Amino acid sequence: MGKKIDRFVCTLVIAAALYFYFRAALGNRLLALALALFACAVLCRLLRRLWTRLSKGKWIQMRRIRKSAGSISMYLACLPREEALAKLEMLLKKSYAGEYAVELVQAPPSGSLSQRELFEVWKTHRDAERLAVCATCECDSSCRMLAATLRQPRIALIDAQLLAQLAAAHPGVLELPGEAQRPHRQLGRSLHLLINRKNAPRCFLFSVSMLILYALSANPYYLISSMAFLFLALASLHRAPRPAKLF
Repeated sequence: MGKKIDRFVCTLVIAAALYFYFRAALGNRLLALALALFACAVLCRLLRRLWTRLSKGKWIQMRRIRKSAGSISMYLACLPREEALAKLEMLLKKSYAGEYAVELVQAPPSGSLSQRELFEVWKTHRDAERLAVCATCECDSSCRMLAATLRQPRIALIDAQLLAQLAAAHPGVLELPGEAQRPHRQLGRSLHLLINRKNAPRCFLFSVSMLILYALSANPYYLISSMAFLFLALASLHRAPRPAKLF
């Protein structure tokens, strides 16, 4: 319902802009209204056709998968164990090099991995040298402290948040069912690619540059841009960094 209202408001704004343009150019209200309605209808139809063509492109499809990265945890949690583990191993091979065993703990994304579950998983892989434990839920600090003390095998924890980041970075590996039929979705957690610690220094640099340009020109658009980049930088610092390697 909200999207329909947004589309209606955007159409109304376009029609009003066209009306004022034709009225200023022609000086006739009725003729300006008729031309504005006709031009608005043609423009909306062209935009709809353009979006239909663009939505079939590979870049748009990849972008949709990135948008759905936040649902990856629930998707893996609900899959049969063998299928979920195979998809997870493909994702980890794309993200991290090296040889290590992989174990998946399928749990509700709203829950948390307990120390007992982690310890049981560790005991079943004593013959491995390194073990990547992937959980479709969050891993609290006590669980990470236990993982840091375990040896033979060494443990690398991958929780739901990191899974979403990896899925967003490699959208061709995991694709949710029916995702290609959803042309409009809110950004949600898909901002993993924009708001992350790697982008924080870049955003700070852009913010300072825009602020300098504002000081030189007194153009308010530079100030707005500077504040926007500053917000992105501060938001990126609050996001847990993605580890460069597992072990």
